[in-house]
This record gives sequence, C-alpha cells and structure tokens, in this order.
Amino acid sequence: MFKNKRSLPLFLFACAAHAGSFFYFFAQTISNALDGSHRKTILDWIPLAVFLATFALHALPPLRSGWKAAPVKTLLLTVSSTAVLVWVLGFVNRLFG
Repeated sequence: MFKNKRSLPLFLFACAAHAGSFFYFFAQTISNALDGSHRKTILDWIPLAVFLATFALHALPPLRSGWKAAPVKTLLLTVSSTAVLVWVLGFVNRLFG
C-alpha cells in the first residue's frame, strides 16, 4: 500500500490533520454547549469545515494510489489511525490541560 517513501509520512500527516481538527471541533462544541452564555455564529462551523477539508489530503497522488489499490484496507487504516491519534490528543490534553 505504501510503495514509496513519501506516502507513509504523508498518510500519517493526513491522519494527524484529521485527528487534530476532529478533536478541536468536538472539544470546542462541547465547551460551547456547557457554556450557557454562548451565542451561535457561523464561525462555529469553521473547525468542522477544516475537518472536512482535511479529506482532500487523501487526493494527493501518493495517497490516491493506495485508495485505488485497496480502498477498504485504506479506509480501515485511516479510521483506526485517526481514532488512535484522537485518543492520544485527548490523553495529552487531559494530562497537561
């Protein structure tokens, strides 16, 4: 799946971008939900838009070949890697935050 040297770091970067934006969006959403004085604005949806935009990273040529060769394997690897990175970010946030 990762045939050249650039595809694995690029894949990990894409998963880290997914994890970071996912964690930030849901942490911000929960924080705003717990705060009774927060007013909803269109700016609240920018982190979600960034999270959805990170999926465009998988359209880069080194990663696109992995999606074409083994789509189910790549999807499962993306989901599991992102979940692990979200867990690590949550743990670090809980530890130091």
